Amino acid sequence: ISMALFLLLVLLPFTQSQNPAFDEDLARNVMMPLCSAAYTKNPQPCLDYKMSGAKVSMRVEVPCDDIDTDTCSGFTMVDETRKRIGLVFRGTSTGDQLKDEIMTTLFENKTDFRDGGMTSPYFADAFDDLWFNSGLGADFLYLANKYPGYTLLITGHSLGGTFASLATVHILVNKLFPADQTIYYSLGEPRTGNKEFADLLDSLTVAYRIVHNKDVIPHVPFVHVMEYQHHKYEIYYANDMSEGQPNKLCKQQEDPTCSKKNVGDLVFNPDHLMYFNENLLNFGANACMSSTPPPPPSPRPTRQA
Repeated sequence: ISMALFLLLVLLPFTQSQNPAFDEDLARNVMMPLCSAAYTKNPQPCLDYKMSGAKVSMRVEVPCDDIDTDTCSGFTMVDETRKRIGLVFRGTSTGDQLKDEIMTTLFENKTDFRDGGMTSPYFADAFDDLWFNSGLGADFLYLANKYPGYTLLITGHSLGGTFASLATVHILVNKLFPADQTIYYSLGEPRTGNKEFADLLDSLTVAYRIVHNKDVIPHVPFVHVMEYQHHKYEIYYANDMSEGQPNKLCKQQEDPTCSKKNVGDLVFNPDHLMYFNENLLNFGANACMSSTPPPPPSPRPTRQA
């Protein structure tokens, strides 16, 4: 046996464990419902319906800017049946909050993120409030220590995807949980930090960013003017994301053949709120029972005389 083949056989299992393939069933039936559940005051009904036996451990909601009604939120969960713990972050909840995010990111310089790279001061401050000041980080550490052999699921939609990426870097840089037991999928995630931050996240784990067609949010903040950069890997759906629709894996940080080709023809509604053919807000409010009407039945063939 050649040395090259020997090395391949030795290293292949390690490579596969470090680079799990994208699992659409996990994305559609676990990560998306978790993201939807994060938009509710009580995520438990979603968990009861979509992953029976899973339990919310802690849900937090904290002010995250100077507007009293603007909050950031996340929750932890544990699923002893499937041996999973989860860390889930909610997206932007109001128009005023979105405006504040945009204004802070546009007119204030990026700030150092505590674990490497640079990010928006809005993102950094809100993450600190969520992780360190609310008890969410402490609850995660409790679960990580209680269930060391479990798989960790990290996810979030929109701004929640930003918090998911910051949390992933914080957890893995500080070795709070094994990287080979961590699975990261985000939905409609904006650019979180500069290239140094993106490279850091890419060096730590395979982090899948799911993008629905012409969703505008993954294309802000801007690359050239503001020097923000996406991490790998984009999973791009150029369709309605209904079951059976294809996706494309894009391995570059800013792959011009995926959603970036839509720059100049981007929309907020419906693509940002519709993932896997569900409106995330409505889906969560409906306890993660489908709010999308089924397709009409196929016409019955007529009998020939």
